[in-house]
Amino acid sequence: MPHVPLIEDDQELLDLVSSYLHRYGCQVSTFHNELESIELTLSWTPDLVIIDMMLPGADGLTVLKQLAPGLPYL
Repeated sequence: MPHVPLIEDDQELLDLVSSYLHRYGCQVSTFHNELESIELTLSWTPDLVIIDMMLPGADGLTVLKQLAPGLPYL
């Protein structure tokens, strides 16, 4: 079962995307802010990461760089 962290500050969108991912057999971990997601996601390797590009404390690319610092395209 694919494990997908979903980082989104809008609760309605978080619920909508989460329900679609569950429907397709994904295990979803939802986060409302970047700090919470970075701390918890670093302890495991997700199969896919879905990040809001405009979070209150940071943009999605900054969060992705912290989650996967070695990726060459960042």
